[in-house]
Amino acid sequence: MQNNGLWKDISCLEEGNSWNKLNSRKIVKSLYGSCTPRQRLICNLLAEGHKYIAIARILHVDKTTVRDHIEAIRNKARRAIRESI
Repeated sequence: MQNNGLWKDISCLEEGNSWNKLNSRKIVKSLYGSCTPRQRLICNLLAEGHKYIAIARILHVDKTTVRDHIEAIRNKARRAIRESI
């Protein structure tokens, strides 16, 4: 797994940062096996330009739940980066 740009890509998971489909695809592709379907869905919703609160409304969950899913994705990416070094 190539993780050279993965850390840069996951930094876009911070609310308010720029997000695009390329970031989403890279993250989901890099972490596909370890991301849950819900985490992949959240990445795709971010790629479509939805904010955390909008994603929470779409998924009928609290904003903190969305934040927790994104934090889990970031942790998985950090782990993948450490393992590749």
